[in-house]
Amino acid sequence: MALIHKYDRLMNREDRDAAEIIRQTFVREGINLVLGAKPLAVERRSGGKVIR
Repeated sequence: MALIHKYDRLMNREDRDAAEIIRQTFVREGINLVLGAKPLAVERRSGGKVIR
């Protein structure tokens, strides 16, 4: 699983320490974080979706 977020940190409007706790938890749970991303397109493929 991946989480794509346009800002360089999660919960960018919240406390940095709280955001870091959430980030660490997501990473520990195996969630791939893609921060500071700007997706250009989403395509459906037979195996799922591809985000560019």
